[in-house]
Amino acid sequence: GAAIQKLGPEWVARQKGERIQKQDAEQKQKQEVDRRKREAAQRAEAEAKELKAAEERDSRLKKQAEERAVKASQEEEQRLKAQQAQQPAVGSGRQGGLFGGRQKSQQNLKDDDIANVVPADWRESQDYFKSPRLSFKQGEIVVAFRSDGSRRFGKIMQDNGDGTYDILVERFGGQGAGQFRTDKNANIGKLSTGRTLNEELEADRQSADRQKRLQRKSLVAKIRLGTQIPQEWQNGEDYAFSPTSFFKSGEAVVAARPDGVLVFAKVNADRGDGTFELDVGKGKRVYFVGSIGKVITI
Repeated sequence: GAAIQKLGPEWVARQKGERIQKQDAEQKQKQEVDRRKREAAQRAEAEAKELKAAEERDSRLKKQAEERAVKASQEEEQRLKAQQAQQPAVGSGRQGGLFGGRQKSQQNLKDDDIANVVPADWRESQDYFKSPRLSFKQGEIVVAFRSDGSRRFGKIMQDNGDGTYDILVERFGGQGAGQFRTDKNANIGKLSTGRTLNEELEADRQSADRQKRLQRKSLVAKIRLGTQIPQEWQNGEDYAFSPTSFFKSGEAVVAARPDGVLVFAKVNADRGDGTFELDVGKGKRVYFVGSIGKVITI
């Protein structure tokens, strides 16, 4: 107290004024922070309301579009059934119907048939097959199952490599030149060609094997020696080790590095004693015939 009194009333008044100014500044700062918080909360609330309104609007429009699509699909199916009923049967057995024959083969189906309703008398395991083991080629006409429950002809546009396919189900409308959907192979119908399902699966397997061999042949034609083989390659499927294998000079093969990693190599010479000299990219090494992997390309 005595020390402050010595400083004089002028200093005391100045200190008091500074404290008041500081308190005023802090109060204003707090008010400004509170104001910004209120404005941010109001903006967030307005944006949430706007987003909810937009979602409700989109949901309403989507529902209306789906209802129109279902109605149009049902009307089209009824029209085709009526047309099918009016056409006289030709011959007997499987003949007659919408296409002048119950079974219209894949060779006769064209892009004009895409989105058309599959004939009502077509049956699974008879006119088309479904199986998770079936695969499809690009451009293949298939039976697509729509969300409205109808069966329509579609066209395979892309194999996604994970057991799913992109299917063209409408020739016009939507984004671009048509409408697409993605389905698992198990949900797609493969048209019957007169074979049983087991025969179709076997033909499918042979076709897939041929395709894989062609891919391997294309790959080994442009390999860089010493590079690691693809991780998905399997012994006995993509390459094979055998003590009775025969190799030609210049042939691309699979060989193990000292660390056990399998890499691409090239046959440099047959030493005539059951061993071969291989070029492994970083020099040449000698391998016994049974430790050299033959790439399966034929």
